Amino acid sequence: MIEQIDDSLRYSTANDGTIQLSSVGRRVTTVIEEVLNESPVPLHYLVVSERVQEALDRPLQARYILATLHSMDALYFDRGVYGTWRHMPLSVEEQAVVLRSWRIG
Repeated sequence: MIEQIDDSLRYSTANDGTIQLSSVGRRVTTVIEEVLNESPVPLHYLVVSERVQEALDRPLQARYILATLHSMDALYFDRGVYGTWRHMPLSVEEQAVVLRSWRIG
């Protein structure tokens, strides 16, 4: 039973180097979250696609990964490049200002 649960736990390395539980399950979205959380920089969706396919050990179309990135909370940084809030080069206060101005505009 423990082995079954352990196989579904996904870990990533935080900015400070500590290992933390990042997601549970073997769904594509959880593996994408893990890939983005492990990376110190935002990644192009083709790189995300390669890493997700390696982790799941099965082929997936890159367009499916791109569509999934759009449907989840991944942040768009540049042409085809996605990341998370930890990749945002702004302080928490600056992020809040940007979000407020985006919601108003």
